[in-house]
Amino acid sequence: MLEVARRERIDAPHLVEDSLAGRLTKPLVIGCIVVFVVLTVSVLAAAGPGLALDKWFSAVPGPDTKNSVLAQLLAVIGQRAYSAPVLLVVAAFLSWRRRIWRPITLALAGLLALNVIVGAMKLIIARPSPRTGDFLPFAGGTDFPSGHTSNAVLTWGLVAWLLLAFSRPVPTLTRQRIAYGLVALASVIVGFASLYLRTHWLSDIVAGWAVGFLILVGVTRLHNVARWRSLLDRAEAVVLRFGRRVGSTTDDEPRSHVRHSRMSSSDRSSMAKGAAMRRLTP
Repeated sequence: MLEVARRERIDAPHLVEDSLAGRLTKPLVIGCIVVFVVLTVSVLAAAGPGLALDKWFSAVPGPDTKNSVLAQLLAVIGQRAYSAPVLLVVAAFLSWRRRIWRPITLALAGLLALNVIVGAMKLIIARPSPRTGDFLPFAGGTDFPSGHTSNAVLTWGLVAWLLLAFSRPVPTLTRQRIAYGLVALASVIVGFASLYLRTHWLSDIVAGWAVGFLILVGVTRLHNVARWRSLLDRAEAVVLRFGRRVGSTTDDEPRSHVRHSRMSSSDRSSMAKGAAMRRLTP
């Protein structure tokens, strides 16, 4: 039913290559790497620009409750429990409509990378919440980097990119700007909501934006770069071949059994008579 993605090639390479930020993609990637490294080192060393920002933030008054409309909006937009199902539904619909596996493959790759990278850093750095008043690492928390902001950038960014990259006709530049503008707006809302509700330090939020964008660019490059795309093609081909092999073994055994049972009556007797006549023929 669904075919290997190499049969499907995007007809607008300019759309796929420039789908995130065009010529600004490379500078943004470099900037995100620098910001993420600086903030991570600053948090681990409990010194530097990240700590200065967090100390300034800790002096700003804010609410001490999660029971608010803003908190509910933060949960809906930023939590994977809400955004990941939307991403998977969109990817499944595009895969079914285009008869390819690629949208599902890219969606799963993005979610897996996000959970592994961000989840591992949260557990290793173990930074507590601002509500505890403690910004030092290895104190039993799970705040750095922010999962809400990284998830907002990645999942909603992937939803927009998949809809644009696999849609027909080719989306206009205005539609692309609107789509990614909405993703940026959602990410900013999640960041400021986390800051206002004291669920994350400022450095947690900025680092979450950075790592989410880096993973998003990495996932889209799996489709944009020929070398990575060929690896995905081979991986999908192996999965499809394995699925067909499993399906054929489960389907062929009953059919062969039926054919054998049918031959055991009239067909078998006719074959036996034919063999006997051939033996009697001089």
